[in-house]
This record gives sequence, structure tokens and C-alpha cells, in this order.
Amino acid sequence: MRTVSSRRGHAVKLSGNEFVILATLTKSPGRYVSKDDLLVAVAGLDHDLHHSVIDTYIKYLNRSLQEAHSAATIEKSLHAGFRLCP
Repeated sequence: MRTVSSRRGHAVKLSGNEFVILATLTKSPGRYVSKDDLLVAVAGLDHDLHHSVIDTYIKYLNRSLQEAHSAATIEKSLHAGFRLCP
């Protein structure tokens, strides 16, 4: 479990994979990150995970952000992937 702070100063507790996804999204501010790139960030190049696992982690991450009263959300584009909206 990792803890990060929102811009409003609230603590956000994240699992290791949620943290990796959030860190990956913050490295590309305003740009979409593909599901493939997020999957590689979470599991590495030699992964045997289905793409749907990223959707699950994004759902949990958005829930964690909401529970911490963070203004940030993760937006999904069917063709482009995901991006962090502060």
C-alpha cells in the first residue's frame, strides 16, 4: 500500500499497481496513455495479463481518488487509452 497526497492535501491510499498507473499517467500530463503502455508499466514486457485488468485498476484508482476528495479523475477514450484530468 502506498500513500500519496492530493492537491487538496488529502491522503490517497493506493495499491502498488494503482500507484504505478498513476505515476505513468502523471508522466504524460494531458496526453492519453494506451492500455498496452499501462499494462507494460504494471506487469512488464513478459506479461500474461488480459487488457481488462487495466480497466479494473483504473476503476479502483478513480474510487480511491474520489474517497480522498481529490479533484483528479482518470478519463477513458475507447481509441486512445487513459489520461489524468487534474
